[in-house]
Amino acid sequence: MPFVTATHALIWHLTGDPRLSAEARRVFRDADQGRETVYIPCILLFELTYLFEKKKVAVDVGNVVSMLRTSSNYR
Repeated sequence: MPFVTATHALIWHLTGDPRLSAEARRVFRDADQGRETVYIPCILLFELTYLFEKKKVAVDVGNVVSMLRTSSNYR
């Protein structure tokens, strides 16, 4: 079953934030291991760019785009 992520959930996953729920953690872990598909909405990339430029998050959108290019489980 494919999933769609929200901005905060992806940030929390990438930074190992404990606020990510156990179920969301499982979905991301399964996607990392090739067992699930997680869709990343285009607007999320704009939000992430804004937050990174304002120094609100340490997740670089370039790294996320690279992940999207090389992963078949994140789209």
